[in-house]
Amino acid sequence: MKQLAWNYFWWPNSNEDIEKLTGSYAHSKWPEIMNMKNDMQAQSTIKAFKTSFSEYGSSNHVVNDNSPQPISYEFEVFPKRNGVKHSFTPPNYPAMNEAAENFVQTFKDKVDKVVRGLKSLDDAVNLFSFDYRSTKRCTTNKSLAWLMFRRELRTRFDLLKPSLTPEIEKKQYDQMMSRMGKRNCDLGLAKKTGCL
Repeated sequence: MKQLAWNYFWWPNSNEDIEKLTGSYAHSKWPEIMNMKNDMQAQSTIKAFKTSFSEYGSSNHVVNDNSPQPISYEFEVFPKRNGVKHSFTPPNYPAMNEAAENFVQTFKDKVDKVVRGLKSLDDAVNLFSFDYRSTKRCTTNKSLAWLMFRRELRTRFDLLKPSLTPEIEKKQYDQMMSRMGKRNCDLGLAKKTGCL
């Protein structure tokens, strides 16, 4: 972000100011991985977006590379109808696409290792997605799940921590039982007004 800004302007303490400005907006960078089965037609891409939007709500902003399906008329109309800003990565600015390319490389590397461990491709993608979304990022010290939903995903590691739920439920039950029949309330007024 800072490098992009430096192409257009600079001022003393611009680094700190840009970090404060961009740091206040939590973009989850939630990856949505869908098997398009080599069908990258506009209708298939729109269907994939509809599936994602039905699960998480529509995005505010979608950024595409300059591939043919997002340039089609059908895909040009779809974001407008849904109030989604649609933009493209600049063709001569590879740094803008670097984060996406790094993610794709990480995804391929990890999924390939899981598949070589005798898991199916679907299992490998699901395992990668779960781990990637539940791991804290060094830039935000938050997981993608936290940035997206304001809660952590429950993992197997949570089984190592004691649950407070049974203790809370027991105390609530004990409190309710100790107060049973000890409340003094006059229902005479309620009966007179017809509320009971």
